[in-house]
Amino acid sequence: MNVFSKPSFRAGLALAAALAPVVARGQALPPATPLDVDKAVSLTFELSADLLRSSEQVALAGGRYTEAKGTFDTLLRVKSAVGQVEGELDPDTFGREQGRRAALFFLTNGFGRLREQYADNLANGIVDVPLCPPGFTNVRIDNLFGQDAGDLGLSRPICLPVGLTTDDARGLLNQVNGSLLVPNSFIDPGGTTERLRQFFGLVPDDRIEELRQLGFEQMESLLRLAGSLETGTGLSLERLGLVPVSDRTRQLTLDIDLSKPLRTGTILSLQAAFSGAEGNFRGKPLDPAFGGKGQDNLFKSGFFFQATQPLFRGRGAVTAAAAERAARVRVDSAVARRDFDYSSRALTTLRAFIDLVAAQQTLALLEQSLATQRTMLEGVEALVRAKEKSRSEAVRSQARVADLETSVSQANVTVITARFELARVIGLPAGTVADAPAAAGSFPEVPVEMPDVSALDLQARAARLDLRSLQFDVDASVITFNAARADLRPKLDFFVRAGLVGDYRSPFFRILPDEFANDPAEPKESPVDYYSPTGFGRALTNKYLPDIRFQLTLEVPFGNNRAKGILQQNQETLRSAEIRTADLGRTIHQQIVQAGNSLRAAREEVERRRVSVAQHEANWKSTQELRRAGDLSLVDVLLTEEDLTNAKLDLVRAQQALANALAQLRFEAGTLVRFDDGRPAGANVAGIIETR
Repeated sequence: MNVFSKPSFRAGLALAAALAPVVARGQALPPATPLDVDKAVSLTFELSADLLRSSEQVALAGGRYTEAKGTFDTLLRVKSAVGQVEGELDPDTFGREQGRRAALFFLTNGFGRLREQYADNLANGIVDVPLCPPGFTNVRIDNLFGQDAGDLGLSRPICLPVGLTTDDARGLLNQVNGSLLVPNSFIDPGGTTERLRQFFGLVPDDRIEELRQLGFEQMESLLRLAGSLETGTGLSLERLGLVPVSDRTRQLTLDIDLSKPLRTGTILSLQAAFSGAEGNFRGKPLDPAFGGKGQDNLFKSGFFFQATQPLFRGRGAVTAAAAERAARVRVDSAVARRDFDYSSRALTTLRAFIDLVAAQQTLALLEQSLATQRTMLEGVEALVRAKEKSRSEAVRSQARVADLETSVSQANVTVITARFELARVIGLPAGTVADAPAAAGSFPEVPVEMPDVSALDLQARAARLDLRSLQFDVDASVITFNAARADLRPKLDFFVRAGLVGDYRSPFFRILPDEFANDPAEPKESPVDYYSPTGFGRALTNKYLPDIRFQLTLEVPFGNNRAKGILQQNQETLRSAEIRTADLGRTIHQQIVQAGNSLRAAREEVERRRVSVAQHEANWKSTQELRRAGDLSLVDVLLTEEDLTNAKLDLVRAQQALANALAQLRFEAGTLVRFDDGRPAGANVAGIIETR
C-alpha cells in the first residue's frame, strides 16, 4: 500500500512544506509528545474509527442473535373482544313467532265473543251457555270438579279453542279454560237438581227458582272470567309487539395464553378462555312475555393445556432453532472479523510508526553530518584567513554545507509529515505540529532471527482471524442450508388439547318480575348481563366437564417453489462462503511465503549495510588522522564523510524495510496482536522497534 497517495498524507505534506522556510532558517520544530510503539498501538485500539465501526458490527450481530433467540421466549398473550352479529330470522323461527301472535289474537277475539254472548244471555234472561264461537271446538271432559262427569251429568262436550291443549305453546290460558267453558244445557231444572244439591252439600230443595238464580250467578261469574281472559290475552298480545324480522348475538370474550416454543420444535401452552353471550330478537327485551327470544345468557369458562409437536422434518429440531444457531455463529464471525481488524489497524499503525522512526533517524544523521561539515567549514575558513589554504577549498566546504542544509530541511518536512500520518492512523486530533506525536524508539541493533516460515504457514490456518470469520460464515450457511432442505419435505403436526370446561346460564330479565314471584319454575338467581363479572364468577364456580381434542395437520405444497427458492439461495450463499474461505486460505499461504522471502532479503540487506557502515566508519577514522597529518586533501575528507553518511542512511532504510517485512509476516501469520480474554492486549513488536 502506497501511503504517499493518501489525501491525508498529501495534506500533511502541504502543512510540512509551509513550515519548511522556518526550518531552513534554522528554527527548531515545536516540541512534540514522544509516544512509544505500545502506547501508539493501544491508542489505535481505543480511538480508531474503523475499529469502532467493527465493534458496532459485533453489536449489530448480537442484536440479531438476541432477536432470533426471542423466538423461544415465553409469551403471555391476553386477548379480549366484544362484538355483535345480526342476521335475518330463519323461516321456522319467523313462523313460530308469527303463530304465537296469531294464537293470542285468536284467543282475544274468541273470549271477546264469549263475553258478549254471556252478556246477551244474561240481559235476555237466558241461563244456557252460548254455543261455541267460530274457532272453538267441542271436547269431552272426564272430571271437571274432581268427580266423575257421568255422575254430574256433565258428559256433554265443552268449548275449547282449536288446537289449544296443555302441551301447545299457544295455550297460555288453557288451565283456566276448563273452568270457564261448560257444556250446553248445563242447567237441568229437572233431573240434575238433586245431584247438584248433593254435590254442593245442600239440603234438597225443590225450588226451581233457586236453581235458576244459581245458574244466573254462575253465568255472571263466567262473564267476568271471560272478560278477564279477553283482557289478559289482549295485554299479552300487546306486550309481544310486532313480529321480529332479525335476531342478534352479542358476545364478550377474554382469552389468556401462556406459550413456550421449545428448540426441539415443540410448542407448549396454557390457556384460559372466558366468554359471555346474549341472543335475542332485535329491538326486543330479553323477557319472552314482551317479545323476547327467551334465551338465557350463556357464560363459559375453560382451562386447557395444549401441545403441538412436528412429526416430519426431523420433528422440527432442524428448522426450529436454525435461525438462532446461525445468528449465534454469525456473532462469532463478527467477533473474529473485529479482532482481525485489530490486527489490520495494528499493522497500519506499526508501518506509520516505523516510517516516523526512519524519518527521525534520517533527520538525526543529516543533522549530525551538517554539524560535522560546519565544523570543518569553520576550520577551513580559519586556514584561508591565515593564508594557509586557498579560497577554493572553502567554497567546496560551503557547497557541502548548503547541500546538507537542504537535506535537513527536507528531512524535517518528512518527519512532520510522518508525525501527522501517525496521528491520523491512531485517530488522534492533530490541528498543529505540536499536537502530532513523535516516535519514542529505534530500530534494533541486532536483527531478529529468521523464523520458520513453514511453521508459520501451518499456524496461520488457525491463527488468522479473517479466515476464522469466513469459516464461521460457512458454518452459519450450513445451518441455514440444512434447515431449508428440511423445509422441502411435507409438514405433519400432531396437536393435542386437554382441559376442563364449565358454563352457566343466567335467567333472562323480567320486565314485571312481580308477576312471576309465585311461579315455582322461575329461577331464584338474579339475572345478569352477558358482560357482567358476576356471570363469569358463577361460571367459574359451576361444574366442569372434560374437553379433549386430538388433531393431525398435513401440509403438502404443490410445486413448493418458495421452499425451493430459499434452498437455492442458501445453497449459493454456502458455496460463496466456501469459495471465499478456500481463496483466502490460498492467498494467506502465498502472502506468508512472499513475506518470508521479503524478510530474508531485508535481513541480508541489513547485514550488508552494517558491514558497509563499519567499513566507512573505519575509513572515516583513518581520513581524520591523515587530514590532521596533512596527508589528505579537503576534497577527500568531504567525500569520505559524505560516503559515511550515505552508508548510515542506507542502513536506516534497510532497517525500515526489515521492520516492515517482519510486521507483515507476523500479520500474515496471525501473530501480530496478542489477545487476553477476547480483548487485544497489545502488539508483538519484538525485533521491530526497541524502546530505550
